[in-house]
Amino acid sequence: MVFYANRLPYEVLFVCAIFGVLTLLYALPIFSRKRNLRSFYGAKMYTIAFVWAGVTVLLPVLNAGQELGIDVWISFVQRFLFVVVITLPFDMRDLNYDRNEIHTIPKSLGIKYTKVLGVGLLIIFIIMEFFKDQFQYKNLVALCIVAVASALFLIRSSDKQSTYYASFFVEGLPMIWWGLLCVLPELLS
Repeated sequence: MVFYANRLPYEVLFVCAIFGVLTLLYALPIFSRKRNLRSFYGAKMYTIAFVWAGVTVLLPVLNAGQELGIDVWISFVQRFLFVVVITLPFDMRDLNYDRNEIHTIPKSLGIKYTKVLGVGLLIIFIIMEFFKDQFQYKNLVALCIVAVASALFLIRSSDKQSTYYASFFVEGLPMIWWGLLCVLPELLS
């Protein structure tokens, strides 16, 4: 890690440090009464989504020396929304096991309204693609397929899901998205 860190630009290291600190605050009990970010109302999901979006969108752009234009920020928000949505089945699964001080969307809204919220966020996720300056049809097709798959997994989620439902199938959605982005240019040309 030290070897590669010496070869990264300072702004990349700085952003890595920010996301690293957020990850530590999420996991380690640092705050008073042995609390971490997971314990604060709503912080669990948003911390995960923010770090995922930052590491998978902002860091590669910064490392490539490109500017953080409107398309990058739209992609960041899209990734944030996507991670929020695919985290919802995990929160539904853990509904009966989470401690009372861990406040999640399913605990606040209930399972039915959590699903409605998730589908609404996926619609916003797709609509945002049309606002990009560098609109690409293959990206829209991949986004729509992943959004529909995410919606189906979300709708089928419950507090009594199988062991591998969220941990394998839902967590595999980013890999399906990546696979679609690799295969679609060949299929659509």
